[in-house]
Amino acid sequence: MSQLVRKRVYLTFPAELVREPLVCMMYAALGVQFNLRTASVTDEIGIIGLELSGAPEKVEAAMAFFRDRGVRVEPIELDVVAG
Repeated sequence: MSQLVRKRVYLTFPAELVREPLVCMMYAALGVQFNLRTASVTDEIGIIGLELSGAPEKVEAAMAFFRDRGVRVEPIELDVVAG
């Protein structure tokens, strides 16, 4: 069994994506657990603080999922290994 990791990231959504349910779509596609830490969404921009939890390769895939759809992904802090 691979080790679990937690990554906290800021997701910045451009105006054309703020109404898209991308976090739910990521979970449905990849099964990566998430914890919504903070959010600020307007018609012009969406900023979400999200903690992703799972196997390292799945968490990386989740971040790629967002990037591939035009969302900027930025780390909040250093990686944390779940134990």
